[in-house]
Amino acid sequence: MNIKNMNYYEILGVTLNANANEIRKAYLELIKKYHPDVYKEADSE
Repeated sequence: MNIKNMNYYEILGVTLNANANEIRKAYLELIKKYHPDVYKEADSE
């Protein structure tokens, strides 16, 4: 995966003009979704 070509706004599901609170909220939702204690896929460690 090439980090230079990643669109972090798209990954977070927010618009380009999202404020800091919207970005933080989306980030925290992804953290909860993919936390190893919750996300039980083999590659989640």
